[in-house]
Amino acid sequence: MLNINRESSADLLADAPVWNALSGGNPMRQSIWLRSWWEAFSPSLGESSELYLVTARREDGTLAAVMPLYRTRQQNRVTLAALGQGVACTDHVSLLRDTDQDALELARQIGNWLATAAKSPTDYWDVLDIDGMVEGDPVIEGLAAGLQDHRATVQAVSKVNLWFKDTRADSWEEYLSHLSKTNRKKTRRRSKRVDDDPSLAWRNATTTEQVLENVDALIRIHQARWEAVGEPGSFASDQMRRFIKTAAERLHANGQLRMPVVTRDDQIVALEFQVMGDDEVVYCYSSAMDAQHQDIEPGHIISSSTLQYAYSQGLAGMDMMRGDEPYKERMQGQPQRVVNLHALAPSIAPRLKQAAWDAAFGAKQWLRAQLGREPVSKVTVRSANAT
Repeated sequence: MLNINRESSADLLADAPVWNALSGGNPMRQSIWLRSWWEAFSPSLGESSELYLVTARREDGTLAAVMPLYRTRQQNRVTLAALGQGVACTDHVSLLRDTDQDALELARQIGNWLATAAKSPTDYWDVLDIDGMVEGDPVIEGLAAGLQDHRATVQAVSKVNLWFKDTRADSWEEYLSHLSKTNRKKTRRRSKRVDDDPSLAWRNATTTEQVLENVDALIRIHQARWEAVGEPGSFASDQMRRFIKTAAERLHANGQLRMPVVTRDDQIVALEFQVMGDDEVVYCYSSAMDAQHQDIEPGHIISSSTLQYAYSQGLAGMDMMRGDEPYKERMQGQPQRVVNLHALAPSIAPRLKQAAWDAAFGAKQWLRAQLGREPVSKVTVRSANAT
């Protein structure tokens, strides 16, 4: 028997041994990542923002599962959202749980609790907005079913894929043999280019100071490239810069940060922020390439070398995360839709709200079509009567 409740103390989030034991080894779900995000972003979410950790504890008080959410109040609307979402684009958001817990059933119980809590004087909410879940995760269906059991209105949509390359299904040489002749030659050349070109070198960071210098370079190069085309870039806000620096420092201290840096004549021309998971996957979170050095394809050098590294170390795979850049498909990555789960509390006249949501969704689809952008796809979730 599990007791489901809400907790709001940051002490639980900071208790890495307890928290991480439920993460499945995925660093995007672990204490360092989510705590760094909360510390960086919570001051900008408003004075009333607070952690909203839906926990499931055994009768002896030990933690069996936690849904990592936070609550904000803006313009008379109370919203629950996932830790790490927004501009940080955290993927693999899910219900953290012990391996002995059935994901679908427990998520449904959490969904039931959330729907009931919407009417509570202390745990109330109006809108549930969870971004960064991955299609195929049974937690999506479980939460949706549990919410719908109590007549909450639920929608799931997807705008983008994440891409994963399994590196245990074959070897590096077998992988190369499956590529076209042209692509195979390019991949071999890119993976060896730093060794073959005396002007190029890999730069390793061994101290915290060197790590932070590399992060500063990542931010500078990334921002310069996006600002040149009139876009704000991922690191435009103080909160995002604070988050990535804090996470980098903590991940480095914990032995989880991998940051390949390519230099040309001692100048940084490309680098990528990667995180090593306890699940033996390398997560490629954010990269930056100097546009003035495109002639050597520095981004491809890093991606090809990272994939070769994953094979050589016997890792489970390379997670290229969200974004539908063509190179991910060329590297034989497999797409999975990134899901946004959106729910309206049962106390908010669901039919009227659903009609308004559908109208707004249709208008956005029309606008995306006019702009030549891919439509947002709806994701089917389990109905309230599903078992």
